[in-house]
Amino acid sequence: LVATETEVCEISLKTGKLIRTHKHSQGTCGVGFITAAKVFLNNGRSLAIMDMSNGATIRKIDLMKNTKSEEVLSILKPHIHHTRNGNLLYIARPCTFGIAVVDLNKGKRLKDLSIPKHAYTDRLHFSDGNLFLVNYNLSYGIINGETLNLIDVKTQTIKRSISIESQELSFSTRTKRHPLKMVPAKDGSIFVSANQKTWHIDNQGNIIK
Repeated sequence: LVATETEVCEISLKTGKLIRTHKHSQGTCGVGFITAAKVFLNNGRSLAIMDMSNGATIRKIDLMKNTKSEEVLSILKPHIHHTRNGNLLYIARPCTFGIAVVDLNKGKRLKDLSIPKHAYTDRLHFSDGNLFLVNYNLSYGIINGETLNLIDVKTQTIKRSISIESQELSFSTRTKRHPLKMVPAKDGSIFVSANQKTWHIDNQGNIIK
């Protein structure tokens, strides 16, 4: 399943052939299957649920209601980032406090995760009951003070926090030439890369030497 700014396309991995395509109005978005017939389209500000049998939008969920967003001085376009745990989708919204949580099965937005306090989320990944978050602060529209946090979803507490600057890392994704990337591994750990460097971090938030 892939999406352009105007179309969502279902492609057979077995044959490589296009199965079906439908128009959508979400613009740049991330997509995923809910069931064999239903998909979601997330653009960071709203989430649409589409019936792939006919292209009809079943529901559109506002992700920005009761939130406050900020403007960022940037040379890069904001990216769309979400991670999934079963029917729950965790969504990082552009320059907005907290993580939006959507129950895909019910088609309903749940209560936001509000940790860490007063920090924005750039990237996130779910692993073994935890969320890896790359958080940052803003100073006059400039991203700074970036931190990698490991959040226990059940207790909504921070289990581990790594200051990026203290590790001599630079995750300034919107002001650097080499944007940060976070890639999950099968064992629950993650690989994080930025500015032509890569770090391996286990599922407890420890940097593997």
